[in-house]
Amino acid sequence: MAKRLIYAAAGAFCGYFLGIRIIGAFLQIFSVSLPVFAAWAFFAAGGAAGFLFYKKAHEHLKLHAFGDKPWAAVLALLMWGLCFRGRYALLDFQTDMSISGLSALAASLGAGILLASFILHFIHVFSYTFIRKYHITRYDIITAISILVVMNILVVLFCKNNRMICYWDNAGFWISAGNLADMLKESGPVEVLRTAYSSVFTEDYNYIIALPAAFLAYLFGESRMVYILGVTNLYLYPIYLFVYAVSRRICRRPAAAAVLTIAAFPFMFFVSTQGYIDAGAVLAACLALWLWYSKRDDISPERAIIIGLVLAAAMILRRWLVFFAIAYIIAYAIDSFVYRRRISPLVWLLFALAFGLLFLFQPYVTVRLMANYSGMYSAYDLGLKTDLFTFIHYMGVIPMLAALIPLAIMLISKKRRRTGVFMLLLLGVCFLVFVKIQSHGEQHLMLYMPAFFCLVCEGFAYVINNKKTVALCALAAAVSAAPVVCAVTADNSKVGTDIITLEPCISCMPQKRGDVDQILALTGWLDENVGDKGKKAAVIASSLTFNREVLFNAEASLNLSRSSSSDRDEYLPWLPQVDGRDDIPYEILNADYVIVADPIQTHLSPENQTVVTIPAETFLNGEDIANAYVKRDEVFRVGWDGSISVYIYEKTRDITEAEEQEFLNKFAHLGILNK
Repeated sequence: MAKRLIYAAAGAFCGYFLGIRIIGAFLQIFSVSLPVFAAWAFFAAGGAAGFLFYKKAHEHLKLHAFGDKPWAAVLALLMWGLCFRGRYALLDFQTDMSISGLSALAASLGAGILLASFILHFIHVFSYTFIRKYHITRYDIITAISILVVMNILVVLFCKNNRMICYWDNAGFWISAGNLADMLKESGPVEVLRTAYSSVFTEDYNYIIALPAAFLAYLFGESRMVYILGVTNLYLYPIYLFVYAVSRRICRRPAAAAVLTIAAFPFMFFVSTQGYIDAGAVLAACLALWLWYSKRDDISPERAIIIGLVLAAAMILRRWLVFFAIAYIIAYAIDSFVYRRRISPLVWLLFALAFGLLFLFQPYVTVRLMANYSGMYSAYDLGLKTDLFTFIHYMGVIPMLAALIPLAIMLISKKRRRTGVFMLLLLGVCFLVFVKIQSHGEQHLMLYMPAFFCLVCEGFAYVINNKKTVALCALAAAVSAAPVVCAVTADNSKVGTDIITLEPCISCMPQKRGDVDQILALTGWLDENVGDKGKKAAVIASSLTFNREVLFNAEASLNLSRSSSSDRDEYLPWLPQVDGRDDIPYEILNADYVIVADPIQTHLSPENQTVVTIPAETFLNGEDIANAYVKRDEVFRVGWDGSISVYIYEKTRDITEAEEQEFLNKFAHLGILNK
């Protein structure tokens, strides 16, 4: 009877926590306020279930989680303790509702019980099913160390010789990691973890994926080299080990197949050295694919649970991994039905995915994932043609064929058709769903790398296993890896154009901006005349060559020291950049200086960035609010060829109401004139 009561209490707490989540979801999605009585109903139902089915629950936990081990009980108690609401709580489970007293205790205990059970389950299944059954040989160790050493040598050489300035996505998480490192020094790890968890619900780019880089910055400094080494060693290197694991499973010479595959796709090295920490989320996608690929004939419920949790983790780390998760689930479901596999693993996979997202991150799902991104990012829908040529630009025709030809052969072969269908669905569904929302950026192409790596490994393994000539394989890899040793292009000017190249049109070699001296001269002028004097400057430019973030990150990207202590983030306010996603640039009205580039700098078509083009034209043409400013004599020449002129306008009087209204009326077409 005592055991029944213990499991009844655990079930009641879990049921109440589920009830709270459902109430919060209804409130956020449908604006329907359910009475707290609904949560207490789940409390009672959970208690009854725990009382009636305690034997099955106990047997499952004993077999797959707790195992009657003292460390398991200690870990479970620790996890429950961390879920108490209080001053030292590491996690603050968001409900967007006023919950206090016994309700808060019940919800926290329910979350703790569920979280502890799943963590123990994960540790047990992963260690016993995957690690102990995967026999590691001396050959494996030598190969892994060799890849690690070569990768780090290339990364260090790249960072030491690179003279580029970081901005937007390839600088965002670097800055976040530095901010978290500073917080770690001042407030300790508890506050850092709390901030990272809360950012999931408040930021489009949450900080969880940047936590490892933050701890590295705390230990070794906030330089760009430390950050890039962190990204490559923590995220890119495990992805390379995934490639080796796939090769090891299907090839007699796994090291050769893995190296050829890695060389065939320098894209991953390129985006990682550019600072895209998204590789961490892609690593989770690789693990999910490996869990199916390595044992697709007999997926156990335990393995399916881990797949679901891994997919949930990928979606939390980077929001656009939801496209991979959707494609994965559809491919898994079709595979189960067509090949008459057990349906129970699919049910467990979906349950684990729902648990990982709804129980721990419910507001993230209802507020972030369910937002209307198709409308918000309509300006980024550049058409199917641009998507296709973006693939060609970053991947190259030869690497794409190295993946698609094995896919076609697998679809023809009866023996390999099942794997081919899964990979086809994984790639096809992901692509079709993504282009419904927006066009691909360079980081989004990482969605397809897990499947591409598997397919290219399959192709190289076929050649090697059948003792065919490897000359063709080596040639394909060499042509693909050419950008590692020769700069095909210095910038992204060919993206979206009709240029078809056999090799990737990217450069993995260190590069140097030709306008570095002019950029540094401009930032020095701004520090001295704007920041140090407590004034503000508005930067009206948003291209891949010149924008506000280029000025903000200039010295740090080049590993140089600033002579001024002024806060550039304070005196260079962020301005809207994209129609539909952003508001009207009201900050310009309060700026003491306005920085304008000629030609006008946009990274999308001008009609999708009128929040940039209208203010720029206003100042270049001397209209309405520009009459309150005078154009200074200083001119800075920026751009790869120095063809962009940057002018500075200084405010000499207050803007009149008539001038302000005339300026704001220019944005009437956006329908957001709500100052």
